[in-house]
Amino acid sequence: MIGRLLALMGVLPLVSLAAKDLSALVPEKLAIHNDAWITGIAPYRNGVIFWASDETKDGVTTSTGETVKNELLFTHFDSNAPVPLRVEGIDHIWSYERIKDGLLFFGMRASHVVLLVESRDGTRKSIPVPKEWLPDLSSCSLVRSDLPAMRIGDTFWWFEREWHHFKFEAPMPPDIQDRLRPSWIIFTHLCFQRPLLHASWSLDEGDCQLAAMDLSARKPAWKMVTGREPGDDTGIEDSGGVAILLPLGKELWTASGTDHMGMNTRELYRRDASGKWHTVIRGFGDRNEGPVSLPIANTLESINAGSDQRLLLITKSEVYRWNDGRFETLLSLPQRPEPHPSLQFLKTATVSQQGDLFVMTRSFGMLAFGERDSEWQFKQFLPRPSSIPRRVTSEMEAIAIAQEAWKAAYGEKTIAHEKPYKAVHDEGVWLVTSTPPSDGRPSAKAIIGESDGRVWSLSHRK
Repeated sequence: MIGRLLALMGVLPLVSLAAKDLSALVPEKLAIHNDAWITGIAPYRNGVIFWASDETKDGVTTSTGETVKNELLFTHFDSNAPVPLRVEGIDHIWSYERIKDGLLFFGMRASHVVLLVESRDGTRKSIPVPKEWLPDLSSCSLVRSDLPAMRIGDTFWWFEREWHHFKFEAPMPPDIQDRLRPSWIIFTHLCFQRPLLHASWSLDEGDCQLAAMDLSARKPAWKMVTGREPGDDTGIEDSGGVAILLPLGKELWTASGTDHMGMNTRELYRRDASGKWHTVIRGFGDRNEGPVSLPIANTLESINAGSDQRLLLITKSEVYRWNDGRFETLLSLPQRPEPHPSLQFLKTATVSQQGDLFVMTRSFGMLAFGERDSEWQFKQFLPRPSSIPRRVTSEMEAIAIAQEAWKAAYGEKTIAHEKPYKAVHDEGVWLVTSTPPSDGRPSAKAIIGESDGRVWSLSHRK
């Protein structure tokens, strides 16, 4: 009872996901979801937040020609549909990053730039924004760290009671700079674990490099981590790709995976609290050289962590969790008849504070698994930004939209006692009504547009 009350408040004790293979819960037929591209999932309050947008990089182009950027959505397992996230103290969220005690939001309030930390217990704290940032906001990017951290142009900033910063004399080590070609597009990932700043550079599909810099040194400089000899625990061997950096407590995990012209690579490395590097997975084609192996057909898609800070490894069709030196299977998704197999893969996953598993997919939206009344249940969410017109084709969809609107207007407690809900389609609209137990007459009403999912009107009889 206490846990449920805390869940309603959005404040939860950490609950670990049970060691259970949830694959059998997934139905044979899943709805195909191509309306929106979903990325960047993280635990938040009693659920998760993530970005939803059109598949184009520049955002969503509406019927009026207006371009709308990504939208940050929130959902939890017991909700009917994801909704736009609203955080008190910030009007427009540009980006967010997980830190040790919660989430760091970066955006605007009125005409002011805002950095806001929301802790797991729901408390919020604003962090002052240095005036040096303001002329160059277009080059700002949050850095994964246990502290608030930001890269702005050629300067790295981190907040520890006050702001500290370091200006790079060189954006990357000379070993990497000398290998660059003018046409290459370089993707850089940063991760800060005091005092070490790690960076990975994806130079090409099969050539990614990792280096570190000790910011406590008298003259900080990049030192290569990749390119070590086998058995040298001060770094790792040449890598087909170190594309992801994930700090977990005092450990750092790096992962990569490619699937090109029939050559499959999968690599996972761990830096322990003492600074020693360990190879966990190292596979090329049909060879596995690391102590832990994956099925040959599997390419690593991403690594992430749940709210309990346990490593999740996501391949094209499975979700694994690291547990005392081995991986246990949480989910295995067999291939469906549709869409094309190249579009059927998992992207990333996380576990909420309530212990629910959320899995992002390429073509099936978000798959969610939650334990309720000692029984595991499955849900499929099909998120989309509110700016994309949503055609409502079923009674279930109309009811879900009406429920969210009623809860916002009249309160969740009021609407929860007015089941069952009914939806009737009539000339381009859906009329949705609730039924209070007292006299059986419709109480709450909503009119939903069939072509765009817009709520045309709401009413409630007290």
